[in-house]
Amino acid sequence: MTLWRASPRRVDHERPTTTTRRLPCPEGWHCASAGCAPHGQWQAPGPARDRAQNPEQTASQNSARSDGRNGGHNGGRSGGQDTDQIANPTAPAIGNPTADPTIELAVVNAAESSLRGLYAITSAALCALPGTGLLDGVSAALRGGARLIQYRDKQADSALRQRRAEALLRLCRSQGARLIINDDVELAAAIGADGVHLGAADPPLALARARLGGGVLLGASCGPSLARAEAAAAGGADYVAFGRFFPSTTKPDAPQAALELLDHARARFEAAPIPICAIGGITPMTAPRLIAHGADLIAAVEGVFGALQPAAIESAARDYARCFE
Repeated sequence: MTLWRASPRRVDHERPTTTTRRLPCPEGWHCASAGCAPHGQWQAPGPARDRAQNPEQTASQNSARSDGRNGGHNGGRSGGQDTDQIANPTAPAIGNPTADPTIELAVVNAAESSLRGLYAITSAALCALPGTGLLDGVSAALRGGARLIQYRDKQADSALRQRRAEALLRLCRSQGARLIINDDVELAAAIGADGVHLGAADPPLALARARLGGGVLLGASCGPSLARAEAAAAGGADYVAFGRFFPSTTKPDAPQAALELLDHARARFEAAPIPICAIGGITPMTAPRLIAHGADLIAAVEGVFGALQPAAIESAARDYARCFE
């Protein structure tokens, strides 16, 4: 079975089904669950969590992870090095293809997947958290019901961004979700991401498609412009994003989009449906109006990750996800 890629422009609204696939453990541990992530900070829900090798071995592994965390974060690091890696000299680096240990990951069945639901975008503050803060926050958003995660990080250097993106991809795959990379086509190609989101100043969609292939999702920011959305759809975009619809702390100077734009877009793309994403200051209180006018995806940055604590992130994500029920 090959790793899934999403079918372009699929707009069915069924929840994804999952199968399992064994992939290298990101930290070289002989992991006891499908929820292995750097430092063992989270576990996937459901039966996969219970596939432990045996209690004694699991306890030993947990102790080893704890020792690794304590040794790797006391005092921190500098010079742009990866602060998310366990200080274990024998553990392979994140993404090392020669790693022997494996874990079972749930992989989305592309034939049953859909572009509908909460689209959570990592915030600058979340990406600035030390240790496993980024992974913990994204894991909480997934538990709350996020269907897509966009890794947007304007601060880290390229090496750290790649290691983090690889870890986030494993996390999203384990939860049956998708990871989209913001702006960076080469990073998306390097880690085999599920997609890339491009703005007006980013490389053309045609170049991204040529680099990434036909199975990778391409998203396009269209601001308040239906014409830009039409051009993006003609250029091969798999979803178009409109916004901002409300005052936004992430992009306060972005032009305003009218609610009627969603109606016009839905009518324009009726013959060849393409998922529509709404973004910009959207809360769980305002999201239902946008969904009623045709939004398939509700994107949020601070609305999901503003509080930074995992419990608060999970609760916020769940509030958004309920809007689609």
